[in-house]
Order: sequence, then structure tokens, then C-alpha cells
Amino acid sequence: MESSSSPAWAAFFASSMELVHRRFEKQVEQSPDSIAVISGDEHISYAELNNRANRLARMLLKAGVDGRGSKYVPTFKFLD
Repeated sequence: MESSSSPAWAAFFASSMELVHRRFEKQVEQSPDSIAVISGDEHISYAELNNRANRLARMLLKAGVDGRGSKYVPTFKFLD
């Protein structure tokens, strides 16, 4: 039996994470105006959530976060 740190497990995990990303993008394309998140009185559509996620990704890249190691990321209020 393979351990959870084996290359095969890592490849499976990476492909699963990619699938989540692709599924979300597909959902955005299929029903951009459908509600994706409800937080208190705020309702966020898939399109808006995608826009916010892309904005956050650009901010993280600009801050030097590239996914290849640990980085300190200053916190900020993002959803407003």
C-alpha cells in the first residue's frame, strides 16, 4: 500500500484540485447569475465570486505568492 506522501498520491491530489477549479469555471459559464454564496444578507453570484477570486489571485501574485513555498501575506478586508 502506498503512503500518502507517494508521488502517485500527490499526482492524484493535484489532478483533483485542478478538477475543482475546472468545475467552478464551468459552473460560472453555465449559470453566472445563480447564487454561489450566501453570507448574512449578502448573496453572491457565481460570476461575482469568480471576479472576486480572480482579483484576489492577482493581488496574491503581486504580493509574491506563487504557490511554490510559504510566503507571508498581509491580511486585508477583501469581500467589501
